[in-house]
Amino acid sequence: EGTGASLVPGWAGNPKSGGTTVPIARLDTLVQPPKPGETTFFLIDVEGHEHAALTGAKGLITAEQKPVWMVEVSNTIHQPTGSASNPDYAATLALFRDAGYQAISTSQGFRTVPWDDAIGGFDGVEGENFVFCAPDAAPRVLSARQD
Repeated sequence: EGTGASLVPGWAGNPKSGGTTVPIARLDTLVQPPKPGETTFFLIDVEGHEHAALTGAKGLITAEQKPVWMVEVSNTIHQPTGSASNPDYAATLALFRDAGYQAISTSQGFRTVPWDDAIGGFDGVEGENFVFCAPDAAPRVLSARQD
């Protein structure tokens, strides 16, 4: 039952039994921003902890050389029991918007999307996968999807 592991109680209907304690560290203390000419790619799928994880990567997000990020973040599906929506959804996306990234929806036809649409949600879309990249990298990211 459920969709996977999360430390959020009741996440996506997962049972409350079981658990493992793991050490944590800020991502921006473990990884350096890319150097000019380099591309760094991060995949973030942390079952309800997107905002906390990405806050720990703020130094990377705001770096002059922007990494490419793929982030699964849901606004209304797979929420903890008793929660209708993700209270950190807009703030999670705003981390990238405020740092000058372009949002690319991979759930809506792999296309760039305006920030108001991304943060406001799409009609009928309950969960979303995004790629966030520097605006000048968006054409390269979009063409890579075609290959």
